[in-house]
Formats: sequence, C-alpha cells, structure tokens
Amino acid sequence: MRLIDPDKHTKFFRFDSLKMVLVLLTCMTNLIFADDYLSSEITENLTTLAADSSIHYRWHNDDWELSRKHIFHHDEFGQVTEDSRYVLSIDTWFNDIRNVMSYDTQNKLVQWLNQEGYLFIWQNSWLDQYEYDGYDALITKTRQIDDSDSWQLLERINYYYNEDSTLSEEIIQANVVGNWLNDYHRTYTYLPDGQVASILGQTWDYDGGVWLNDSLTSCSYTDGNLSQLLTQTWADDVWNNEHHKALTYDPDDHLIEETLRSWFGRQWFEIERQVHEIDLSGNVMITRYQDWDYDEANWFDRDRLLFQYDEYGKLVESLSQYPDSETNTWINEYLSIWYYPTTSAVDAFQARQFSLSQNFPNPFNPSTSIRFDIPEYSAVNLTIYDALGREIITLFAGAKPAGSYEMSWQGLDQEGHSVSTGVYFCRFQVLDSGTGGVGDFNQTIKMLYLK
Repeated sequence: MRLIDPDKHTKFFRFDSLKMVLVLLTCMTNLIFADDYLSSEITENLTTLAADSSIHYRWHNDDWELSRKHIFHHDEFGQVTEDSRYVLSIDTWFNDIRNVMSYDTQNKLVQWLNQEGYLFIWQNSWLDQYEYDGYDALITKTRQIDDSDSWQLLERINYYYNEDSTLSEEIIQANVVGNWLNDYHRTYTYLPDGQVASILGQTWDYDGGVWLNDSLTSCSYTDGNLSQLLTQTWADDVWNNEHHKALTYDPDDHLIEETLRSWFGRQWFEIERQVHEIDLSGNVMITRYQDWDYDEANWFDRDRLLFQYDEYGKLVESLSQYPDSETNTWINEYLSIWYYPTTSAVDAFQARQFSLSQNFPNPFNPSTSIRFDIPEYSAVNLTIYDALGREIITLFAGAKPAGSYEMSWQGLDQEGHSVSTGVYFCRFQVLDSGTGGVGDFNQTIKMLYLK
C-alpha cells in the first residue's frame, strides 16, 4: 500500500545548515535521476543566488511580451525570506505562488510556508517545519496542509545518519487519523571515498508489517565524477532494468552530455539527451535538449536554452528557443532576466565579532559562497580541507580591515583540479598579530560538494 508518492518529498540532503535555499537554474547541470539523491526540495523552484527579482517574457506576434515576475526578499545574511511570483493577464499582475521562509538564530531553515495566489490575495497551501539535532543535522521534516483555514498534519520524513554524518535512511510516514504510519523507506550506501553507491526504495506492507522492495538506483563513477545511473524496479522477486543515464565530462570535469535510455524488450533504447556547451569559466552557455529519431537513427533538437552571465559569473539572462524545421532556424519562446541588488545586505552588515557563516548554496555545484566577519583589522586564513583533514586549497591568507567579506570556492584544489563529490570543511582562523600563529578565534563549517 502506497499512501504518498515519495518523489514529492525531500531528496538526499545532509545539511549542517539549510541556509541554502537557492540554486542556479538549468545551468547547474541537473541530473534527471541523480535528483533522487543529489538535490533537495529545499532547492527546487527557486532561482539564482541573491537575485532581487526576475522578469519573464514570452515570444508572441514577433515581439516579447511580459508574462511573469519573481520578487525576492533577503535578510541581513543574504538568505531568502520570501519568494513571490506573479502572472500577467489583461494588463494586470495576479498572485501566483509565494514561499515564505523562517530561520533560527543559527541561520538554519526552520519553517517554509507555501501559498497559492487567488487574484490579489494569498491562500495557505502547505507548511513545512524542520527539526535538528545537537549537531545541526536535519532529523525531521513535517508537512501540514491547509484544510478549511486550519492546519492538518499530512506527512513527515525522518532522517538517520551514519557515524561519518552521511545520510543512511529516510523514512516517510503519513498521518492517518492522528497516527503516523510508515509509507516509504530509502536506504543509502556509499563507496569508501564517500560517493553514493546505491539508493534502495521500499514500500511498507501493512499486512505483513515489513518493507517491500520497490526501486534501486545504482551509481558508477569515473575519475571521481558520476558517470552512470541505473534505475531498476522490483517485480517477480527480481530487479528489472528501467532507466539508464550516462554522463560525459570534458577534461576540466565539466558536465557536457547526459544521455537517457529506457529498457524495453531486453535491450536499451535511447530516449533523450542534453548537450551542454561550456565557456572558459565553466559556465554553461547553451544547453540543447534532444530526442532520438528511430527512423533516422540520430539525435534531433527539441529545444535549447542560451545563458548569459555578468562579470561576476551571476546568471542574468536565459533564452528558450525551439527549432523550425521548415526554415531551419531557431524560434524564440521564452526570455528570463534576473536583477541583482547593487549593494547586498551582507555588504551593509556591520561586523561586531569574528564569525564564519555557513556556505551557501550547500550542497553546491559548481560554486559556493563563504562569508566571514571581522570586527577589527586582522590577519586571517580561510582554508578548505577534505574529510581526512588534508588541505585542499587556501582561499585567503592575509590581513583585512573590519567588515563583512565573501569568498567563492569553485570546487577546485590548489592546482586547479576539480575535487570529488563529498564532504569538505572550511576553517576560518584569526592569526595572532605577535606570533603569527593561530589566535583566539578558530571556526569550521561542513560543506557538501555534488557533481
């Protein structure tokens, strides 16, 4: 018996802080099946880091016309507190969807309210609440839905971890007449280097009181990069192939191709693929979505996305187009433009003490921002280490005046090589002005890098 579709729930995430509520758009190299464990509901449907707003157009009658807009609000730490979306109809902006996020004093996400728009008013839809253990690890997510202006418990997800802090299990439960009943179970296994090896999905058998196999996702890696994903379903007491995804990277470990195949008649058939064109900075400039033509035995373009970035690497424009077979040209479809604050809240924040904030996005790919505060002129070090304590790269070593600062890490080591997926630590040290050694302040945060 299945009460709830597990794909609607939070995927794999081990957040020491859920400060990350934003991810880059399609250019973040989403993995179709990897999303089952490499992303989080916390990051879905939100756009680029620290954007103030975005405007969306659609191509109509050979011209661009306004279609939608997003307005973002941030707190003094740069975290999104509200994401409001509106649609334009009959020259009037109508409410569409709004997300309102609340954080605790440690900047961990504790509440997420989702509302739907009805003309010019907002109506509650669902409310998620998050609980953490003493190590800031998420242990429970509980969802309530609005039922006739009152909140009713719907479901909850319980998270369990291994000794090395990696996620080991998720148990999804449904609330039935005031009782929590098991519904779906995920078990994660890992390779010795910390890479995810498999994810086993099981449904609860209420008659037998046991978990029954449902799905199995197996992961393969090449040079530390996720290269294959095999999805199988359980039937007739055996695992049966369902989907296979192959991922290809360039010499700099940038994802450039994703090919999806489906199992039919005891063989694999190509279904679709994504091809990414990367610039020298590692940004995705073009993503082409293609389908397999069995008559012609080749790939043909379905549509494509073109991206533009500013001098700081922030996404500022994405253009969606589809091919016209008659004219052999690309036809405009949608255009999105993002706007960023000229002065961020972090820049205006006056540091009163030494502090290191949790990086965000976290998990991240391809880059993450790390912020630290200095109340007075000081010499500091900001260094990245792997899970074994080996130094990966020093992001900054030197003196800075009082203020709030932000450094970016692109997942590269000191030689410029891309690191493997896994847990990393960032240590912020204040140096003693007299001896040059470590001073009184020394703080470390945990980060998760995903490919």
